[in-house]
Amino acid sequence: MTTDIPSTDTGRSRLESDGVLRAYNSFGEPELRVRAELIAEAAKQYGTPLWLYDADTIRAQVERLSNFDVVRYAQKASSNVHLLKLMRELGVLARLSGRF
Repeated sequence: MTTDIPSTDTGRSRLESDGVLRAYNSFGEPELRVRAELIAEAAKQYGTPLWLYDADTIRAQVERLSNFDVVRYAQKASSNVHLLKLMRELGVLARLSGRF
């Protein structure tokens, strides 16, 4: 038995009967596979809401954009310092907005 879970406007997640959560992008391609109990453990340890990022997926998406002259990340999407550090390591420029 599987359970479809709406995850974002562009993707879907599916909790499989083996306890594995699989996330798919808007093209139906698998992007993430993680055991549901690991998500529950992380939520218990860090609280909810909890945002989980897959660095391998981020790296792959940045690689897909590598044909462009510049790849930018809108920092207002998430100012998570670990995410920003990864973006910097990948050569992605942060786009800042707002008035100072």
